Amino acid sequence: MVFMKPSTGKPWLRYYPEGADKVPLPQVTAYQGIWDASKHYMKKVALEYRNLKITYKEVFKNIDATAKAFTKQGVVAGDVVSILLPNMPETVYCMYALNKIGACANMLGFNLTTEQTIETVKSTKSKVLVIFDDFPELKKVISAVNIKIIVAPGKGWDDFIGSGADAPAIHVPFKPKTAAIMVYSSGSTGAPKAIVHGTEVLLYSTAQYKAIKLFPHRFLMHLIKFKALNMLPLFTVGGLSSINIYLTMGATAILEPEYSSDAFISHLKNKKITQALATRAFYTELVQSGVTDLSKLRALVVTGDDPEKEEQDILDYLKKCGSAAKISVPFGTSESANVAYNSRRDPKRQGAGKPLSHSIVSAFDPDTNEELGYNERGELRVATPCLMLGYFNNPKADKDFFREHDGLTWGRTGDIGYVTKEGDVFVEGRACDFVPGKNGRKVYLFDIKKVVLEDADVKSCEVIGLEVKGKTVPVVHLLLDNSCMKPHKEIIKRIHKNCTDKLSPDAVPYGYKIRESFDLLLSKKRDTQSLKKERDGYFTGGELA
Repeated sequence: MVFMKPSTGKPWLRYYPEGADKVPLPQVTAYQGIWDASKHYMKKVALEYRNLKITYKEVFKNIDATAKAFTKQGVVAGDVVSILLPNMPETVYCMYALNKIGACANMLGFNLTTEQTIETVKSTKSKVLVIFDDFPELKKVISAVNIKIIVAPGKGWDDFIGSGADAPAIHVPFKPKTAAIMVYSSGSTGAPKAIVHGTEVLLYSTAQYKAIKLFPHRFLMHLIKFKALNMLPLFTVGGLSSINIYLTMGATAILEPEYSSDAFISHLKNKKITQALATRAFYTELVQSGVTDLSKLRALVVTGDDPEKEEQDILDYLKKCGSAAKISVPFGTSESANVAYNSRRDPKRQGAGKPLSHSIVSAFDPDTNEELGYNERGELRVATPCLMLGYFNNPKADKDFFREHDGLTWGRTGDIGYVTKEGDVFVEGRACDFVPGKNGRKVYLFDIKKVVLEDADVKSCEVIGLEVKGKTVPVVHLLLDNSCMKPHKEIIKRIHKNCTDKLSPDAVPYGYKIRESFDLLLSKKRDTQSLKKERDGYFTGGELA
C-alpha cells in the first residue's frame, strides 16, 4: 500500500532497525541520563579543555558540587539561573547541576546586546547570574542587576563552589514538560526570542540517535578513543544537545571557548579528532589551512548555511589528508533541535537526510494548513518529542509557531522544502526569502540561487532583495572559483542568459556583483543584511545584454 502523506507513511523508518520508533523514551533527568550511561566508565576522559583532561568521575564530582553551591544560594526547583559563559567546563557543570535540582538554565548568548542581557536576567526573575570574567561590559551588568553574581572562572567561582560544601545533595525527579533550558533565537529577522525547552530536548535527541544506532556501542567508542570537537556554542540547542549526546555515548568532548576558525583548525591539526561539528565557514577555511594529516577524522557535521558547491572541495581536501569522512548537514531549529540527519550525504544530491526515529517532517500548504504529498513543495513543519514548550512570555509568537493537525502538534520551521517517497528531507530555503512577483506571487530567492549555481565558474552566491526605484528586485552576489581567469563581464552575461532562459521574467536578477568574500555574523552565518546596504558595483542594464 502506498501512503500519500509523509506523516502516515513514515517511509524513513524502513531504513532504521525494526521498532526504532517504538523504543521507549527515557523518563529521567539529563543528569541521571549521563550518569546511567557513564557509571562504568568513570576513568575515561569526558572533557578536554585547553590543557585539562577531565574524567567522567571528575565531571560528576564537579556537577554535584555545583548543584550544592546553587542550593546554598537558595536556588530551588522552578527557579531560573542565568548563564553567560563560553564553551568551558563550568558551563557544562552549571547546566547539569541546575537540571539535577530542578531549576531552569537560562543560557544567554554572546549575540545578545548588553542591554538585552540585562533585560533578560530581570524579566526571567533569575535567582543567580553566572558570568564570564572576560565579558566586555561585566561591570555594567553587575551594577544593573540586583541578584547574586558569580564570575567564572577564577576566585569568584572557587568561592561559590566552596560555599556549598555543607549544603544538602538534592536530586529532583524528572518532570515532563517543565522548563529546564532557555535559549535564544539568532535574531537575524528581529530581536532574539527566548525559547523554553524541557529536559526532553536533551534526553530525546540523544534517545533518537541511539534508536537508529547512529553511533557505535559505547565500548567501541571507548576502544577507538572517540574525540568530538563541538564548535557550536553551548548557549544554543545544537551545542547543548550535542554535548549531551557525546557524554551519553562515551565520547571525549573537546570544549573550545574561542569561536574562531583558527581555534577549529588548531584542534583538527593537533588533537586527533574523530568527529567535528561546526559551521560551513570553518570548513571552507580548513581547505585553505595547510593541514596535511586528518586520518583520524571520521565524520564532519556542518550546521547553519549549506556548503553548496564547496562541499566537494571539502571532501577532496579530506581525502588528500587521509580522511574518508563524509559530510552531514542535519536539519533542525532552535525550537525543535535536530529532527533529520544523514550520516553519509551524497554531495551531488544534497539533502538533510531522514527524520529521526520519533520525529516527523512534512510539507504543508501554509494557507490551508493541509499536509502535502511526497515531493510537493511547501512549508516544512516538524512533530517531535523535542519540540519546545513555547516562547518565554510571548503567547503571540506561540500562536504563530504551533499548529495542530491530525492529532499531532507541529512546529513551523520557517523553511520551504519537501519530503521524498524515500523519506529524505530537502530544505530549499527560508520562507521569508522572497521578493514580490507579478500578480502577488512570491519569487523565492533560493530558486534564483539554484540557477546561478549551475554555472561552472560560480563557487558560491547569495541572492537578496534590493530596493530600486521603489521596487524590490532580486540581485546576486557572487564568489567565483579560484581558478577562474575569464573576464567578469563574460561570466555575468552567461549567468544572466541562463537565468533569462530558465526563470520567469519577474525572477530574472536585476544585477550581479562579484566579490572576494562575505561578511559573517557572530554565528558564522553570512551577513546577508549587510549586503542590502551595498548600492554600487553591480553589473546591470545594458551591461547584461
